[in-house]
Amino acid sequence: MKHAVAPLLESISNLSGARVPTLCTGISVYFRDVYDHLQRLNQTADSIRDTVATAISVNLRDYAAGERDHEAPGSLCGAAGRTDHDRGDLRMNFEHMPELKWRYGYALSLLLMTGLDIYLFFRFKRARWL
Repeated sequence: MKHAVAPLLESISNLSGARVPTLCTGISVYFRDVYDHLQRLNQTADSIRDTVATAISVNLRDYAAGERDHEAPGSLCGAAGRTDHDRGDLRMNFEHMPELKWRYGYALSLLLMTGLDIYLFFRFKRARWL
């Protein structure tokens, strides 16, 4: 869009400025309006390009951080689900989980997480953070 709009800016600027052909003297206000619209389109294209560039850089940064997470033994991701890619081992790196050996462990875990979420929601609501 920027490549289509940029060349038109100079042409329309000439038609809306002082060097107007005698044929176009009555419609210079129209050309000024078109020039304003083209400037807005040009600025919007710049804004969209900057937003996309930022989104790509954030995505790449998060992807790189995610690749490092499984290497860090102290992180939550490293503790809960690291696999050994070198050996092709896709098993998790823990042996004992309460939710696997206890009948109500999974339900209790979900209930505890939901209760904590509800508690934090109301605390944040009371603190006017939400």
